[in-house]
Amino acid sequence: MARKASAGALKVSAGLSLLAKAQVEKETRIGAAAKLAKVQVPKIVIGGDGNGFKPASFMDAIGVNMLLEVIAKL
Repeated sequence: MARKASAGALKVSAGLSLLAKAQVEKETRIGAAAKLAKVQVPKIVIGGDGNGFKPASFMDAIGVNMLLEVIAKL
């Protein structure tokens, strides 16, 4: 019994109980995930030939833009 009491006293003197620490960590992670969910990322990324040898050209970008215009009209 004395052992449990001293363990509890150590937790209190440390500042946070394990449950309180876990609760703070949980809330922090939920908050971070909520912020990340609002981040805008590109819908299309132009990356070249896929092998890393040939970079994308401006003509690739023009072709993608034309494709998007056609899709928007459908």
